[in-house]
Amino acid sequence: MPKIKLRTVIWSATLSLAFLTGASSVHADSRIGAEKSGFDQVDSNSTSSSSRSQTPEDEVQSRLIHYATPLRDAAEHASEPGYTGIKLDVTSRAVDLYWKGELPPSVSRSVRTADRAVRIRVHDAEFSLSELQVPAREVLGKPVSGSLKSDDGGTVPEGKIVGTSPNIDGSGITVQITSDSAPQADGAARTPSTGRLAREVYARDVPVTVDVVPSAPKDLNINRATSPHFGGGVISVPRLEGLCSSGFAVRNNSGNLRMLTARHCGQIGDTIGNAQGAGLGTVETANQAQDVAIYTSSVTVRPQMHYGSWYGEASSNGSLMNVKGYASPFVGEGVYGSGAFTGLTGSIEVVSANYRFTASDGSARGPMFRGLGSANVGVAGSGDSGGPIFTFDDNGVTATGIISAGGTTPATCQGAQNRNCYRDVAFPGAATIATTLGLQGFETTG
Repeated sequence: MPKIKLRTVIWSATLSLAFLTGASSVHADSRIGAEKSGFDQVDSNSTSSSSRSQTPEDEVQSRLIHYATPLRDAAEHASEPGYTGIKLDVTSRAVDLYWKGELPPSVSRSVRTADRAVRIRVHDAEFSLSELQVPAREVLGKPVSGSLKSDDGGTVPEGKIVGTSPNIDGSGITVQITSDSAPQADGAARTPSTGRLAREVYARDVPVTVDVVPSAPKDLNINRATSPHFGGGVISVPRLEGLCSSGFAVRNNSGNLRMLTARHCGQIGDTIGNAQGAGLGTVETANQAQDVAIYTSSVTVRPQMHYGSWYGEASSNGSLMNVKGYASPFVGEGVYGSGAFTGLTGSIEVVSANYRFTASDGSARGPMFRGLGSANVGVAGSGDSGGPIFTFDDNGVTATGIISAGGTTPATCQGAQNRNCYRDVAFPGAATIATTLGLQGFETTG
């Protein structure tokens, strides 16, 4: 069992313990700068345009992404299985690479190339991603008894593991346990010893971080009755008697235009309608694990997405953003959401790149990304399923995924009220969506 370092546990919404990361090797520093520029914004009739300047943080993040992307490609395709993860640190203007063992030559070359322009920090990881994926996948859905004790006698409440993810630094895995008997915020509970928990939920000594959450992730379709050919519009699912959100325009493997949404909003063959229930098309292809689907549309879909408030406010009908590209995000990156019922969110920090969870229907989903908003403000809620997740760039937006679920951390709703809203959101990455559904790609304005 590797040595670990525990921090003091404070009860609020979660119960957690942290582990000592590996030593880091920091490479040469470099100034990061970029010219500030705006991006196109057009109304729904394409008769006017305006711009929104990138913030300094946006500029730094865009530059880090530019150099981290080829580094991630090299790491994921390396013949040696030591890759654990990459994280952006916008505050320090650096890219952190976590690797178990010695870097292979191809990755070392990519580090040297990127290091000429941005700060690359290479950290020794205790476990590789491939080593952590197995326990993260196999413990999902397992019960946890109420007999687990920490070194100081505290108890983890009896419950069920509803979410898992490998830690980005390779120190172990994080599991989310939902329990009806979780202590209150002023409780004095402590975390269990990692060895005992690991042996109970999985027969290997893998360090485990425990988060006790109020509820399991929930699908975000809504049971209540508006241009769905843009991303972030309202769509209806007659079979479910519910409403969801449209995602991004894509091209299927034959090159035909289709619209993306969440698979739990529509299975293959299901009819998809507009907000009033009039038929638009049918679901053509879907994948349950990634919770993604594409559907045909009688109205030509467009490579644009709604930008602004939720669909019930007039201001949501006059702002569209051009989709300029697509890519999966990095841990540490700030992304945004634009579901039909929440509207434009604040920044959502990507906190996990391989999140797995048990959905409302009992199915296992993932691996996906998990994002966390600030304070107690909801970033996703009922009706937002299938809606866009994206980043701003200097010419529009980059599609980074679509909303699948939220629900471990309830929060105050933005946009439409009187529904369930959450501070966290689970979403499949855009590159994974394209590969999973066999797409030619996301439709863009170039």
